[in-house]
Amino acid sequence: MKTKLFTLIALLVLTTSAFAQTTTQLLNAQLNITKTKATAKYIRTITKVNESLFEVKVNFQTGELMMTGTYLDEALTLAEGEFVYFFANGIKESQGLYASGQRVGSWQRWNFDGAQKADRYYQEPTALLSAK
Repeated sequence: MKTKLFTLIALLVLTTSAFAQTTTQLLNAQLNITKTKATAKYIRTITKVNESLFEVKVNFQTGELMMTGTYLDEALTLAEGEFVYFFANGIKESQGLYASGQRVGSWQRWNFDGAQKADRYYQEPTALLSAK
């Protein structure tokens, strides 16, 4: 029984790691890739879910989560879906949706101490085109 359970767990781990590829990058204060830890302020982890979906987490050098979200391209230029940003103290800074690389809809925002700020609203990209 233990052998079957171990085999099942091993297969699950191997299958998951075979499909999900993870890359880690060091980022400077401007969120550009850097080669040295001395200039790095953030660590970005990119997990390739499939050919057109990349889950991204950015952590402060101290380990706290700074951002989480998904992109539609490997170059990380087309943000898509829910994104959440955090201050270094762990308090949520903002949360909202991206569509085709642009913020859309209502974004919730908070101060450094956790007090809620006024929401910010972003128009849908199609609404911007039809207004021109």
